[in-house]
Amino acid sequence: MSKILYIANWKSNKTKEEAIQFFDQFKNEIATVDTSNKHIIIAPPLTLLSECKQYIVDNNLNVSLAAQNVSAFPQGAYTGEINARQIKEFVDYVIVGHSERRKYLHEDESDIANKIREATEMGIKVIQCIQDENSVIHKGAEIIAYEPPSAIGSGNPDDPRHVAEVFNS
Repeated sequence: MSKILYIANWKSNKTKEEAIQFFDQFKNEIATVDTSNKHIIIAPPLTLLSECKQYIVDNNLNVSLAAQNVSAFPQGAYTGEINARQIKEFVDYVIVGHSERRKYLHEDESDIANKIREATEMGIKVIQCIQDENSVIHKGAEIIAYEPPSAIGSGNPDDPRHVAEVFNS
């Protein structure tokens, strides 16, 4: 039986103190849950990856971390970019193709393909977000996350029939 994936993207939220409070509460709550058929992946902001990784290790939590982004470039003179080699120290996964990055930062399919290449070369598993049945699924993406832009933060999830259509196309 395959595991059910739960991926929590914290986006641009939480301070170090708030992250520790979250994990303190999470640790107590998760102890009461059978996680044998579940895989939990948390994607905190970059500034919290080290702290979250240490908490998970120190408390022996059965949780993986994901980076919310990775550079489309390798190590080098790319000011402000965080490359796959750097984030590999903290995460097993990385999210690429998120609709917010497409919308606000104008990421295109070439950017996404380059990010996937960089991540997979470093052994990081890729979670690729798709927006609809016409989305390109790039080679190297291991997990496909469907996130229609109309549902993000709206409280209005996509219709289950449409979700089935997206994954059957």
